[in-house]
Amino acid sequence: METVTYKCPNCDAGLVFSPEKQSFVCEYCRSVFSEAELEKVEQNSTAAGSPHAVPSGEEAGDAFAAHAALYTCANCGAEVVTDDTTAATQCFYCHNPVVLSGKLSGEYRPQSIVPFAVEKEEVKKRFAEFCRKKHFLRRDFRTEAQAQELAGVYLPYWLIDSRLSAKMDAEGTKIRVWKVGDTEYTETKRYHIRREGYVDFRDFSAAAFSKRTMELARGVLPFDMDKRKPFSMPYLSGFQAEKRSVERMDLQNRIHEEMAQAAGRRLDDSVHGYTTVRKDDLQTSVLQEDWNHTLLPVWLMTYRFREKLYYFAMNGQTGKICGSLPVSGPKLAALFFGVAAGIFALTLLIGGALL
Repeated sequence: METVTYKCPNCDAGLVFSPEKQSFVCEYCRSVFSEAELEKVEQNSTAAGSPHAVPSGEEAGDAFAAHAALYTCANCGAEVVTDDTTAATQCFYCHNPVVLSGKLSGEYRPQSIVPFAVEKEEVKKRFAEFCRKKHFLRRDFRTEAQAQELAGVYLPYWLIDSRLSAKMDAEGTKIRVWKVGDTEYTETKRYHIRREGYVDFRDFSAAAFSKRTMELARGVLPFDMDKRKPFSMPYLSGFQAEKRSVERMDLQNRIHEEMAQAAGRRLDDSVHGYTTVRKDDLQTSVLQEDWNHTLLPVWLMTYRFREKLYYFAMNGQTGKICGSLPVSGPKLAALFFGVAAGIFALTLLIGGALL
């Protein structure tokens, strides 16, 4: 069977994707390769009958199954996907060591990926700046050791391109009011309104991962989907990915409903010049659609204190930050008593002045 090559063509050491260079870097000889250069090497290897050539087309799913390692966290149940060069790793969610539970089948192979564009050192720098502005953070949340827990994780999404036909029937009124002397007249005209047409959706996104991770990732949206690339295993080198756990059949009804509502709003926006509008009926039909399983990059760090989960997350493409941070009780208490002491002293001062 042909296998996925993400070894250095010069020294056969492991290649890691560099967000800063947007290229693949050899950790041993420091050689740098673009995706085009790797593809050229792979094509030459294929022509020479090398067993290390990267397959494409129908064989891509088999190659993914052979080289996507699945790790399971015994503590929280998270399923982490990485490349088969990773000997051991830890859960991005709870930081516990995870154990290899086998290979991931080819049906889970993503079709596309948005590569990381922010290096870990840059993330650590922004994390430090983010914490510096938060005066009541727990001290141990700011440490270098905590920053080292940052994990680059690809999260699975479904991206849907779809075309809907939509038809709306409504009743509109135009009301005119005027006075003749002391008498007020009201004229109401009623109209039957019909709007119909086609509504196209591009990259309509739906998360394909667990609710546990949803909170961590919600605040870093959106991503620039125009930067997507065809999926290739080397992009996973040095990073983790969460296994897709939500399938198309689980989402299809909800996605169609959301698209129908969006199409209805588009038709609503086309209705003008009426005093009132009452929608009577909206009919939509999906004419065509394409579902694309893609991986999107997020830097994540979690922190548990008194059974509550806190987190720091950064969009691995745009650098957008969100987080839920642990507040230091002693620092808040010091602020409270300091303010209270100040108010008490001011009260005594004013009281003494009035005597």
